[in-house]
Amino acid sequence: MMAEERNGAARAKGEARHVPMRMCAVCRRRLPKHELRRFVARSPIGDGTGPQPDPSQTMPGRGVYVCPEAVCMEKFRRREGRRKEKGDRA
Repeated sequence: MMAEERNGAARAKGEARHVPMRMCAVCRRRLPKHELRRFVARSPIGDGTGPQPDPSQTMPGRGVYVCPEAVCMEKFRRREGRRKEKGDRA
């Protein structure tokens, strides 16, 4: 049986469709991808310094997801998208 047949049969039965999950880079909670905000490390537009917002979630480059919680957005902004390094506190 092919994958398309299995997926089609599952949808016909009324089963839920697969929802991609991603992890917030700040609080490490797993949420559905569409609930998170994506930032791209390097962008062809802009000056290329720091993470660029990716509202369409389709830009090329290394992406990072942040939940819309004010605390997480503030921590991400203060850190300017730097990757967490050994010894860093959350």
